[in-house]
Amino acid sequence: SHIEMRQVLADVGITNAEDAEMLIESFDADNSGSIEYSEFMAGCLDVASDGVKDHLKVAFRIFDLDGSGSISKDELRQVLTQGANSTTTLSLARPSSPPLVPQGDVGGILPDGKTVDEVMSELDKDGKGGVTAQEFEAYILAEHEKAGKDLHAQAAN
Repeated sequence: SHIEMRQVLADVGITNAEDAEMLIESFDADNSGSIEYSEFMAGCLDVASDGVKDHLKVAFRIFDLDGSGSISKDELRQVLTQGANSTTTLSLARPSSPPLVPQGDVGGILPDGKTVDEVMSELDKDGKGGVTAQEFEAYILAEHEKAGKDLHAQAAN
């Protein structure tokens, strides 16, 4: 939702209301009042911008909830299904704690039709169980390019 997005932006240092609203409007491409996963990912960067690396760092930090420099499946699951500012937080300090949701398929489909497990497997190219900033960047750029090609193809039809 727009309220959750304002909080995420505030958490990463974007506190100017006008700037936040402009970003939110640009993320909500279909003007549905809700920012879907695919809209968020596509909106995280403007390939023509000189600040692409900065945009990617901000987006990566949103998902890297514990600040470890790597995104775990639990972090990805929490951000994609509950939001970055969920009142339920990961219990990374106590490895014996049960996971937030059962391992394997979360039983739910994200707005773009993928599951968290599918997104994780697409992100974690080296199969080590965590997503590095480089893997995240490569995925975002590939998704952005794919979305651009899809939009171009739709416009041509």
